[in-house]
Order: sequence, then structure tokens, then C-alpha cells
Amino acid sequence: MADVSEELVKILENDSEITALVGDRIYPQHLPENTSYKDDSPDLPAIHYGSLSDPESDPIPLRIEQWQFTVTARNYLEMRSVVKAFRKCMHRYKGGMFKYIGYTGGTDSWDSDNKRPYNPMTIQCTVFDKEGM
Repeated sequence: MADVSEELVKILENDSEITALVGDRIYPQHLPENTSYKDDSPDLPAIHYGSLSDPESDPIPLRIEQWQFTVTARNYLEMRSVVKAFRKCMHRYKGGMFKYIGYTGGTDSWDSDNKRPYNPMTIQCTVFDKEGM
């Protein structure tokens, strides 16, 4: 079975607007422990992601999965730029194992511990996995 998370990250890594904004700072589950949240931090903006779906032990070849990608940035405008690029990249994407990816929403939020804006965004993927047949 193909790894959906790896394929989603490849889509982002192949998008020039996303890589211009976040570089290679796309992480599974959470940002690294040593992430700096200072105003001049080279660690931000960054994206971390995780599945919101509960994959079955015997997944069917055609399925719908939900994923959350969270942008954390140094300031609000930077965060909104990454959110806009993410939505442009992912919304209505079709290709490879993805029959359709839809951006379903995000919420501008504030991390009061680190004093940084973040936005958890949700996408819904219709996945056709030939290997799972």
C-alpha cells in the first residue's frame, strides 16, 4: 500500500511557492523540539501534519481520508501567505493516487505559549490505491 502522507508531502515539496516559503520544513506530527520561535527564527514558517482518519487494518482501494496540516509562522502575514499557497497547491488537486483533494478549511489561531500564529488546515483526499487491491 502506498504511503498517503509521503505522497502528500511530495505534492508540497514539488510546489515552488510552498518551497519558497517553508523550504524543507515540513514535519510529521509536530515541529521539532528544538524549533526556535524567536522573531528572526530560521525555523519558521513551518508545516506539520497528521492523519485525522482512522485507517482500517485492511484498507479498501478507494477511500476518503482526512488530513490536517498546520502552519506555524513568525507573524500573521507570513502565516496567511503560507496558508494561501497551501490552499492553491492542494485544493482540487488530482493526480497519482489522488482522485481528488479538497481543502475543507482552516482557522487562524494564536499559540499563547510561543507567541506565534498558526493555522490548522484540513484536507479531504479521495484515494485510489491500486496496490491495496
